[in-house]
Amino acid sequence: MRRFFNSNFGTWASLDARTSICEETAKDTPDIQEDRKDRNMSIPRQSVTSQPDSFAHITLAGDDQPATRPSSQIPRILHQTCKNETVPEIWADSQKSCLEAYSDYEYKLWTDELAREFLSAEYPWFLETWDNYPFPIQRADAIRYFVLHHYGGLYLDMDTVCHKPFPMDQIDNGILDNSLFQATLPTGITNDIMISTARHPAFASAISLLPTFHRLTRLWARLQPYAAIMISTGPLFITLATADYLYGEASLPSPTVQVINQTDLTPYITDLQTATWHGTDAHVLKWLADKPLIWFVLGAVGVVGGIYVLNKVLLFLYRRVSLIIVSVVGFVVKATKMCLGEWVVAYRLSNKWQLWK
Repeated sequence: MRRFFNSNFGTWASLDARTSICEETAKDTPDIQEDRKDRNMSIPRQSVTSQPDSFAHITLAGDDQPATRPSSQIPRILHQTCKNETVPEIWADSQKSCLEAYSDYEYKLWTDELAREFLSAEYPWFLETWDNYPFPIQRADAIRYFVLHHYGGLYLDMDTVCHKPFPMDQIDNGILDNSLFQATLPTGITNDIMISTARHPAFASAISLLPTFHRLTRLWARLQPYAAIMISTGPLFITLATADYLYGEASLPSPTVQVINQTDLTPYITDLQTATWHGTDAHVLKWLADKPLIWFVLGAVGVVGGIYVLNKVLLFLYRRVSLIIVSVVGFVVKATKMCLGEWVVAYRLSNKWQLWK
């Protein structure tokens, strides 16, 4: 059983490792395989305890021995993404607040151009998928997984207002692989804010699955953009990829994926939720989300409509099959009559020939 700590409830959650949540998974890329070979998983046993403070549950303990690894595992790097270096006015203040809050961090603004150059140098196998994404937000989603896998650090959306820096000393727990996600409904975790050590296997799982999920959604992405984006690169994707990693790993003494409630992050950040990528389909689905009566009516209409259409299809097929059967039987009867008629004529002619002789 693979375990992770859910700070929303202050309890341990378990995932059964017998089956994988992703039936079709992409093969590990060479850099991920090499990364796994280099890992030394013989680390001190540690545990995580739940305490009232937002980040207080992330502590060092276990076997009465201090961790032998460095106290700072998560790189002090702040990652953000933007189409180009000209940040839209709607995000100017929020970006400034984060630059001030994390003034002692290295700052990386990943533009479309820089992102592609980075992938070309470090993950060239992904360029085909990258270039074929139909929506820019899919590239903005994907690059954050790659840079966290490669560099580690903190990722924040551009519409995030920073009040004060996260207590990284408390988040750091001395284990080799460590990550923190924010809980969200209904998917599980969100990709708006992510904290991770470099080469975390959860992000290795994510980047290896990106091409697979692109193939699953590319044929209908234009018809339902919101659902396609959520599944191929968005919050639902990272939830499934992280769960797939947890399902596939043996039980370790320390949790490598930690989830924190949005309310616990209020002292540190405010999400403006500009959602500039949302289209009409997204707004309709969000409007319907808290209206169960409408869903019931739509479901009932769908069932009745489905039965009506099925009835029409079956009736059409019945008529066509009936016509085909009648035509075949008629042809057989006609052919039989013709054959019998020719035989009778031949027989009579034969008899006349015998009489003449």
